[in-house]
Parts: sequence; structure tokens; C-alpha cells
Amino acid sequence: MAHSRIRMLGQMTTPGQCGKLDSSGLKHVSNEIKSRINKGLEGEYEKAETLAGDPRWQLVLRICQSRTFSKTARLRELLRHISLNLLEGHSTEVTEFEIGRRVFGRSEDYVPSEDGVVRGAARQLRLKLKEYFESEGRSEPWIVDIPKGGYVPVFSRRIPDPVPEPSSAPPVPPPEKPRRWSGTFLRLFAAAFAFNAVFLGVNLWFWNRRPPVSIAPNVEPSLVGALLKHSKRPVTVVVSDFSMPLLRGLFNPRDFSLNDYATWDYTRLAPPPGQSPQLASIANILRSHRITRLGDLNTVLAIQRATASGGSIVVRHARDISARGFVEGDAILLGNDYSTPWVGLFEDHLNFPHIRDRGIGFANRKPRPGEQPEYLVRSAVREQGLGYGRLALVPNLSGKGSVLLISGINMVTMEAAGDVAVNPQSVPELLKSLGAASLEDLPYCELILESGAVDNTPKRARILAARVLGPRAR
Repeated sequence: MAHSRIRMLGQMTTPGQCGKLDSSGLKHVSNEIKSRINKGLEGEYEKAETLAGDPRWQLVLRICQSRTFSKTARLRELLRHISLNLLEGHSTEVTEFEIGRRVFGRSEDYVPSEDGVVRGAARQLRLKLKEYFESEGRSEPWIVDIPKGGYVPVFSRRIPDPVPEPSSAPPVPPPEKPRRWSGTFLRLFAAAFAFNAVFLGVNLWFWNRRPPVSIAPNVEPSLVGALLKHSKRPVTVVVSDFSMPLLRGLFNPRDFSLNDYATWDYTRLAPPPGQSPQLASIANILRSHRITRLGDLNTVLAIQRATASGGSIVVRHARDISARGFVEGDAILLGNDYSTPWVGLFEDHLNFPHIRDRGIGFANRKPRPGEQPEYLVRSAVREQGLGYGRLALVPNLSGKGSVLLISGINMVTMEAAGDVAVNPQSVPELLKSLGAASLEDLPYCELILESGAVDNTPKRARILAARVLGPRAR
């Protein structure tokens, strides 16, 4: 910390002044540092005027004005900074380095691994938030948490405690006995969740900190390789949010929308009054933590190996991105709209949309001779036998870039679709089905794939149907 302060003092004094500052001079410099930091933060808060009607931002303001936070100015600034970035769609900028510079005034050559000020403040902030919501904020309709291992805040609606019936009224028996969850089940669930969270966190940490590596010219061509080759910036790979199918399976919400997901409004993914507190606890864990599937990580590894360009991809969890992330640049989305809601931005424009009403699979809006009107299975839970996947290369939201959708009815079929996207041996069949001479001429397109599985391991997929959507942006 002393070394950092010396660098900052050097920026605001002449060489002749360094080393000759008395106590009053040091105080003046310290005040100037604080003034510069606060001016930068005030610039951020002016942008927050557009969030005045957002209940999550209103919660942040109430917390910062509370008695619990009255003597913790730096924690208030930290909470405002990370919340503002999330709510404005800039969660990818909520990093230890940026927080150190923007909130704590560290210099450009600040090294987070050598200075733990941000990590220490984040620990204090988690404790203060817990204290707030257990005391003066216990009636707040929203809660905010900072999951361990990161700095992006998580907002969620608080589930109200059930109001007890008046004692004079006769008890009404429920139509169905609430499902009870044993302590053993909860311990197993917690252990599985902890392993998944640690595994995901470690992998994302390593992937996103690898130095950029250019694509070797002798790499065998593949669909993913062609996308990366022509991208002007690192391609964002979005892994699925496995909490979504778990929560949907538990509570079966029919009106949970992409907008609900984008605004972190999970009130429809909550147990009804009268259910067991264990179920409510599981729901809170799923709503407030980032979980993905091992199959997604396997596919990311395959993308990295097939392209020999680990530095040309940036891996993001579905909760850590916004719709703005699909306006500029190229992206790869793993999963279907059930597990990765952002896929829903593109479903309406596809001939093979994902469906779950008459079974699980993909519809065929305009079947051609020899094609099925639907490619369905009865259940996606059993990851054995034949199943269906989909590849779709579509324009991004601005039409100036591309988005590759790698989907399946379950983890195994999604992995099989990913293999087609990264495997050079799939290129001849891919080009033939689309009538393209080379990957350079590949248009926007979508493909339905059929694949088998043995012991939850995908077998090579084959193309059942293909559509050309139009010429690709260059």
C-alpha cells in the first residue's frame, strides 16, 4: 500500500517536491487523492439517474443511507460502483483491477495479487449486507448479495414468510401433502453444488486470464475456427445457467420470461406458501449462485483445443452477460432457451425452434420432403439412446456480427452438437448440406442433428435437416 501511495504522490508533485513533504503537505496530497477519486465516482452516479425507478437501485440507495452503513463510506462506494455496473449491463467490467482503480484509487500498474484491498473490502461488504438484512432491512422486498469468488452483485426478490391462519379458523387441509426434503438430501445437494461452483470458478478464472494467442495458420478448419478467424475481437462463449432447468423443474412457472431473467426477477421461481423451509432454502441457493454443467465446460475445452486460440475466447456465465453483449462482436451460446434464456433472443427467427410442450426437441416450421415436422423425445432426463441437437449460425442483434447457437435436448446432445462445430471431420458434410463451397462462403444457417450416447458419452452426430438463412456479415 505504501508503494502504491508513493507512485500516486509522484504523479501530483514535481521531482523537487518528492521527499520534502511535511505533514501539512501530506495532508493536502491525501485530500487531493480523495477529491480525484470522489469526482470519478460522482461521474458514475450521475449516470445512475436513469435507474431511479429500478427497485434494485432503490434498494442500493436505502442500504447506503442506513445506520448499518453510516460509518463505512468506502463500502458504500464499493456497493454503488458494482451495482451500477451490473444494472447498466457492464457486469464484465466488475473486476478486482477496475474496482481497485475506480473505488480505491490504485494506479495503472496496480497488481491485485500483491494488494488485497479489494478482496478485504468485499469480505467486509458481505458481512455488512448480512447484518443489514437481518436487522433494519429485514422487511426489504429485494435482497442483494456478493457471491464469494467474484464481485458481481446478485439481486433477488425476497420470499415473504407465510402468514399464519387465525387460530379461530378451522385448518383447511392442503390438496396435496408438501414434499419434504430430508437432511441427507440437503447435504448431498450442498456438496454437489459446492463442487460444481468451485470447478466452474476455477475453470473460468484460468480461461479468462490466459494471454492472447493468435490462431495458427495450419489449424484444421472447422465451423468454430472460421468464426474465430474472422472475429475482430475475442469471441464471448456463454455457458448455460443450470439453475434455470432445476428451478423450472421444481416450480413449473409458465410465465417466466427473458425479461425476468435479464432483471434478476426470480419471484416466479419460488415455492408457494406452505412448502417446506428446506425447499425454500434450495430455491434461494439456486437463485443466488452460478451453476453450469460439466458438458458446457467440455465444449469450451473442445473450442479451445480445436482453434488453438485460448486467448481469443472469453468465457461468461449466462447470468454475467446482458442483451448488449449480443449487439457488437461475435458470440457462442451453449444450451437451449430453457437453460440459457438468452437463446430466446434468436428463437423466433429459426425454422427449427426449441419446443417442450408435446415433448422435448425441435419443431420444423416448414418441413421439406423426407423431413419430420418435429424432432422430439419424451424426456430429456435419460441421456442414453438417440437424441437431437441443433446448430444455428445467425446474425447478432445489430446484424454486424455472428452468434453461434449450440443446443441440444440435454447435456449429451449439446456436446454432440458442439463436436460438429469444432470437428474438422464434420466440415465436408456441413458444406454439402448447405451447398457451400468452403467455410469462407458459409452462410447464416441452422442444422438439426441426431446423435446417440453410450454411458452418457455422446457419439458422433449426423445432419438430418438444414436451412440457409442468408448471406453472412463480413
